Amino acid sequence: MSSSKIVMLNIFRSPIFYLVILLNISCVEKHQSQSKVQQEVKDTIDILDTIQIVVKSKKEKTIKSTKKNTNTLPSQENKKCNLETLARLYKNIDSPSRDMIEEFLLTFDSTCKSNVEYTEFSNELLFLVLNSAPEKTIEILAKNGDLDTTTIFNSLQSPIDDTINIDELINKINGVSGYDDLRIELKQILKRILSKG
Repeated sequence: MSSSKIVMLNIFRSPIFYLVILLNISCVEKHQSQSKVQQEVKDTIDILDTIQIVVKSKKEKTIKSTKKNTNTLPSQENKKCNLETLARLYKNIDSPSRDMIEEFLLTFDSTCKSNVEYTEFSNELLFLVLNSAPEKTIEILAKNGDLDTTTIFNSLQSPIDDTINIDELINKINGVSGYDDLRIELKQILKRILSKG
């Protein structure tokens, strides 16, 4: 929005603007009947109210548009420990996209240890995403060199939810083709959980 439009919109919000209009109308209308002046004042106020409604509507649309834009993937700087990324994945956990899984895995970082909410939620999601999309998850773990796999594997070693069916998860990992070294490492981590059992 241009600065002249912003100045105009701010003028309409000013009580002084209304006062000037009323004084101007009253001076011009000395020769007209008082009822006609009152009607013009009322019409002017109605016009100003309409303008304010339009401005408010545009402002609400801008806010809604901004909220929609915040649902896009987070920027590079904001990926680590990002709870919004976790929430987006959780909403779509039954059929997560490759991008959602990758963004989720990029949130893992050793600096997140102090964020208890993130640590617990990400741990639970890690097992859920491995269960619902093992092929995509393993492919991303194998191909994306920006991932902190040490932190991801450490999280896998300590499941917070003790109701996770580890045997079923191992079977799903066995069903993924390729990435043999990574699959073996994941299965070893999961088998250690079973042995602690």
